[in-house]
Amino acid sequence: MCVDELHICGEASAIELVKEMLLDTGEDLEVKTYKRLTTLTIQDQALQSFDNIRNGDCVVAFNKNDIYAISRNVEKRGFSCAVIYGGLPPGTKLAQAKNFNDPSHEINVLVATDAIGMGLNLSIKRIIFYSLMKPSVNEKGEKELELLSTSQALQIAGRAGRFGTQYESGEVTTFKPEDVSVLKDILAKPVDPIEAAGLHPTADQIELFAYHLPNATLSNLIEIFVSICRVDDSLYFMCNIEDFKFLADTIQHVPLALKTRYTFCCAPISRKQPFVCSMFLKVYSLAK
Repeated sequence: MCVDELHICGEASAIELVKEMLLDTGEDLEVKTYKRLTTLTIQDQALQSFDNIRNGDCVVAFNKNDIYAISRNVEKRGFSCAVIYGGLPPGTKLAQAKNFNDPSHEINVLVATDAIGMGLNLSIKRIIFYSLMKPSVNEKGEKELELLSTSQALQIAGRAGRFGTQYESGEVTTFKPEDVSVLKDILAKPVDPIEAAGLHPTADQIELFAYHLPNATLSNLIEIFVSICRVDDSLYFMCNIEDFKFLADTIQHVPLALKTRYTFCCAPISRKQPFVCSMFLKVYSLAK
């Protein structure tokens, strides 16, 4: 970038890695730390019952079934709920957020996944963790439950009482009494430092390879690139390209420009999700 000054916003776990990276490029780094402008209190008491829900609350769960079960329970207590999760269309998420933020709107409670920590400004008084276990998919494609990391918990809890909203302070607690001490332990831990940055070949690099290897498929080009590249493994690692290669092979028969093909293959889709992969192929075929 041809700029005099570049601002990078992120958590402190990345500072040392960024410093090391900038030593290689000869850039100067100035680190500025900003403190939260409102207080955030971890409550000693769990919610325990939906009878204790109040205006401005946000209940956080990590699967869709829980989201709708919670919203039904909350609505039985006379509240109106907004619902936000990652699978909702962006316009729907924004509309739900707008209604929840409007003090004059009938919606006064939010039920959501950790999607609330990603780009939405929300007027939340209290975050309630319905669970501290988040589903994930391991390398074998198997679903498993993992305890929230400090970084994840802070990102979610920090949505409560944000500066500039109608609340001057925030609160965080859990639904289950046995989770309160666990949450306190998670939030008290230092965030693990990020030790290396992942690298992935760019579309321009792959196009250059394609010029010299005109008969190679996109999957072949990516594999050749990764096999011959060398990186400083003290700071960098090559990203896993297996899902990218699988998507590239899946759409190889559809005639489109290489850069377009590359862009589609950057979609965050696992080859271990057959239905999603079939929908990917359908959408890609419509783009030709």
